[in-house]
Amino acid sequence: MSKDLIQKGATEESPDETLFFSTSTHGALSIEELKKRNSFLEDIRRAIFNILEDVSDSEESLKKKSEELEKFQQAVDTSFDHVVIADPNGKILYANHAAELLTGYSRQEIVGNTPALWGRQMPTEFYETLWRTIKVEKNKYAGELTNKRKDGVKYLSSLRISPILDETGEVSFFVGIERDITEERQSQLKIVRHAAELERANTFIATEKERAESILRYLKSIGEGVFATDLEGRIIFVNETAELMTGKATEEAMLNHSYDLFPFIHKGHDGDEQLRM
Repeated sequence: MSKDLIQKGATEESPDETLFFSTSTHGALSIEELKKRNSFLEDIRRAIFNILEDVSDSEESLKKKSEELEKFQQAVDTSFDHVVIADPNGKILYANHAAELLTGYSRQEIVGNTPALWGRQMPTEFYETLWRTIKVEKNKYAGELTNKRKDGVKYLSSLRISPILDETGEVSFFVGIERDITEERQSQLKIVRHAAELERANTFIATEKERAESILRYLKSIGEGVFATDLEGRIIFVNETAELMTGKATEEAMLNHSYDLFPFIHKGHDGDEQLRM
């Protein structure tokens, strides 16, 4: 190793004057080269710093995403609706607890299988339309279908399926949500039947009312005196001829006892006197 040397490689008048620093006998570095190296090292330092920042941000972002995913899973697991996530071919990747309760199958039985495990109760055309909608057209599907639990009991289900697309627009997976609406539909059917029965009863009442009014119109118009009483003998109806016979209008006659207005009828019935007109 030799001593450091400072050497001028040209005269003071020369514009190409260059100052060399020698650290060994094997060569020398110019100030410009040192500046370039220093700049290069500074760029590397900054790049490493940026990478470390990105890694720190990525770790924080990953932590947040993990927390959000955990919250989502907790929400789905405690949902009252049956929720499953399936790959593009319908193979189930996830099922929540409600799916176990609704279908009767355990998660171990559901995951890796397809919804046909509790389905296959509808016509073939139904499933063809469903798959064409969500897989080919990549649209959401909503409808109702009949399924069958593990114990063989059939139930009516409300179904919603959403295809989740990747960045290229291809189906990444499906999210299916089902809800048992058997009791709801049965209640609705009862209401519909009850409404139909009420409608028939109202029609019958209207018909009978019209029939009774028609009879009353006839009785009011005939030339013979007619009156009607309740079980206790109080008058509830008199026609025009009966009004003329008693000299009392209908409003006056109503709720009077029949023997007060028509004593001659009762006397005739008792046999004491003959009915006189």
